[in-house]
Amino acid sequence: MPLDFVGLSYESAQLGHPDFFSAQNTALIGIFRTISPHGVLRIGGNTGEYTTWSVNDEDAAKNKTPHAMGPDAGTAAKTASIITPAAIRNLNEFVAKTGWRVIYGLNLWHGTPENAAAEAAYVAKTLGSKLICFQIGNEPDMDHDTGSKDRWSFEHYWERWPKYGKHSARYSPTGHAHYEC
Repeated sequence: MPLDFVGLSYESAQLGHPDFFSAQNTALIGIFRTISPHGVLRIGGNTGEYTTWSVNDEDAAKNKTPHAMGPDAGTAAKTASIITPAAIRNLNEFVAKTGWRVIYGLNLWHGTPENAAAEAAYVAKTLGSKLICFQIGNEPDMDHDTGSKDRWSFEHYWERWPKYGKHSARYSPTGHAHYEC
C-alpha cells in the first residue's frame, strides 16, 4: 500500500476561512500527520460548485459560513464561500507542515472558465509540486441548467469540460500538457 494512499476530503467552502488550513492550526496539522506522513487532501465537494475566486484577500470577511464545514447536506448554495489568495497561501503552508499533497476542485456549474483559470493559476503557482491535479466540477451528473430539473448527461458535461480543461492545463507548474484529474 503506498504511503500516500490515505486521504481526506474537505468542502471547498472551508477555504472561505483562510485560517483553517494554516500553519497556525497546529492541532489539525497533528491530526493529519498522525493519519499519514504523506496523505492526499482533496478540496472540493458540492460547495465547490458555488465558491468564487477573488484576488482580494479582504473578500474573505464577506463569508458567512461556519468556521468548520462538514460535508454538504444539500445546502451548498447557502454555504458558498469566496476563496482568496490568503486561503491558498495558508493552505500551502499547511500542507508543507503535514507532508500531504492536494487535489483541488474548481467550480464548473456556477463558475466561468476565466474565473477557474485565474484560481487555477494562483493555486498551481502557490502549491507547486504539492498540487497533484485539478478536479473540474463535482458530481456533474447532479447539475442542471438554470430553470431546468433535467440533470446533465455525460454529453452535456463534456460540452463544458474542454473550456475549463483548456484554461487549467496551461498552468501546470511542471510544464506538463495536462493538469486535471
